[in-house]
Amino acid sequence: MRQIVSACFPKAMITLDRFHHQQFCLEALQEIRIGHRREAMTEAANARDGFGAMIKDLAESGKPLVDAEGNPIRSDAAYHPERLRNNETKAELFIRSRYLLMASLEKWTASQRERAEILFELYPDIEKAYSLTHSLRMIFAQKCDKEAGRRSIKKWYAKVGEFDNKAFNDIAAAMYDREDEILNYFVNRSTNASAESLNAKIKDFCLLTHQMFDGCNWMVDNHSWPRPSHYHSDTLFHLWSIAMHRTFLAGGLLLAKTASVESAVGIVQQFLATWA
Repeated sequence: MRQIVSACFPKAMITLDRFHHQQFCLEALQEIRIGHRREAMTEAANARDGFGAMIKDLAESGKPLVDAEGNPIRSDAAYHPERLRNNETKAELFIRSRYLLMASLEKWTASQRERAEILFELYPDIEKAYSLTHSLRMIFAQKCDKEAGRRSIKKWYAKVGEFDNKAFNDIAAAMYDREDEILNYFVNRSTNASAESLNAKIKDFCLLTHQMFDGCNWMVDNHSWPRPSHYHSDTLFHLWSIAMHRTFLAGGLLLAKTASVESAVGIVQQFLATWA
């Protein structure tokens, strides 16, 4: 793809979408959270098994059934995991922290802020990963020129090096290799949002016109499509029909870019009806 762009648009300035790298950081942050969640679930399972084994040993030995604090317990007592100051277990803390780690801290609710404080106290590496992810988001949110953005990215690289996490190190290395193209964002603040919007219109257009073009292919196969008089060969006629097919598609896509998909489909339908 890069070679195609360089060959077809030699004077174009290539810009890598900043949102992809922000997404990579979010995924690395979530992987750290998931890793700690697995550890917490393992600890809870071991504690539950240990609680059941303790009750069984006390019952078999004839000793009073009391817990570690000396409080009496029943022989069929259920295990209750430790709860944090916001009345959540560690497993609940990790599950409910998923979406707050994806948002900026100024968008947190009061309960999310309290949850984040507990999470960051217990797991400083999650706090560091969130800080790196948020700081990268803020670098691209600032309105500055390319060189100022480069200086900010260099400082971010240093913070990643201090954190020394493999996932973040890989992200920083990939960004360093394509740094100039990433920083081209600050020239026009361009993303691929417009291209993705056009791609969505293209998919909708192709989906809506699929049956129409099947009808075109039927007319071509049955030679009910008008044949130019100077095309005597069936092979040339087939090539001509393919060209007409592509012309309709290209014209419809141009209409979809400048107008709505529905209006583009309607115009193509009318055009095809005049030729049927």
